[in-house]
Amino acid sequence: MVILVLARLFHDAETGQYSQKRLLAQLAVLLVPVGLIAIEPDLGTAILLTLVILTVGYLSMPSVWPMVFVSIAGLIAVPFVWEFAMHDYQQNRILAFIDPSVDPTGNGWHTRQSIAAIGSGKFFGKGFGEGTQNQFNFLPEHWTDFPFSVWGEEWGFVGSVFLIALFGFLLVWILNVALSARDRVGAVICVGVAAMTFWHVVVNIAMVLGLAPVVGVTLPFISYGGSSLITFFLAMGLVANVSLRKHGY
Repeated sequence: MVILVLARLFHDAETGQYSQKRLLAQLAVLLVPVGLIAIEPDLGTAILLTLVILTVGYLSMPSVWPMVFVSIAGLIAVPFVWEFAMHDYQQNRILAFIDPSVDPTGNGWHTRQSIAAIGSGKFFGKGFGEGTQNQFNFLPEHWTDFPFSVWGEEWGFVGSVFLIALFGFLLVWILNVALSARDRVGAVICVGVAAMTFWHVVVNIAMVLGLAPVVGVTLPFISYGGSSLITFFLAMGLVANVSLRKHGY
């Protein structure tokens, strides 16, 4: 829904129906659901929505200045979000990411076990269903947040590179559809879907490698969960629709 709203806003901005001040106000309104999701609390989804809005804005706006103002406002709001919107367990996860030794058997446990699982896969992996970290349940939430750790342990470095390459080919296809779209709305929709897919992949893989805090972000088409799978299939359906429309269907 956010991607469709962005597509309409940036289409109107290009046709001159919106001034920069009005467009900036519209973008600020889009941050309201982000704040509500963060308070819910769902820090991972709130961060991803913010990244998608910023990515689409910077790539699609006729002028980058409204997005610069939004980015600065977001940075200024970070201390207030930390103090008033984030729960203790969310703060502890971020602190454990900065220094895993603070709570190695608590908030730092997920990351430590994930890194151990990926490292034990070495170059070619242990084989399908042979991962010890997964089979003996040392790796928590391996079906939702940490499927890449299972993949890395079972298929190793080679399999991990192959999976990342598949996501890369998917992103290239989406961006190619965006470049050849018949109108700006279709192009922005494709850019939004590409941004959503890109940030899900990057944040999830960074999370399981210990390069980002554990925030509960799914890996597209891999993580267990109906809502995530349906969302990405619907997103790919939008891209396919834009692709068909460029051929006049």
